[in-house]
Amino acid sequence: MNEAALRELTLSVVDQVGLDAPEVDFRSALWDAGLARVQFPVGKGGLELSPSMQGAVEKAIRDAGRSFAALSINTIGIGMGLPTVLTYGSDEHHDKHLKKIFTGEDFWCQMFSEPSHGSDVAGLSSRAVRDGD
Repeated sequence: MNEAALRELTLSVVDQVGLDAPEVDFRSALWDAGLARVQFPVGKGGLELSPSMQGAVEKAIRDAGRSFAALSINTIGIGMGLPTVLTYGSDEHHDKHLKKIFTGEDFWCQMFSEPSHGSDVAGLSSRAVRDGD
């Protein structure tokens, strides 16, 4: 698929769902059409195109009059969660998580902690100090 055909497909989806559709509905329509992450497999939000073609999708959406950036919601989920689940998850994981991450129905985050402090459960330690008997 070339850039012109991708633009035409994108504008067709925008027309079908409408510029004022709720974000989750708009993103769901993009997912179903393979326009969510164009480099993903067909049926899993993509069209098996070069990732460089994603910009053409987002530009067509903005040109149609809708403010849009794929990573504007759920940045960690879309940027890190989607590719990780796609690569390492089972088909069951794909069906359960991928679309919901993109639409924002499921929100993913990543937590960090200082070693041996806060939520670093793996780094917990304890010690005993004799105090008296």
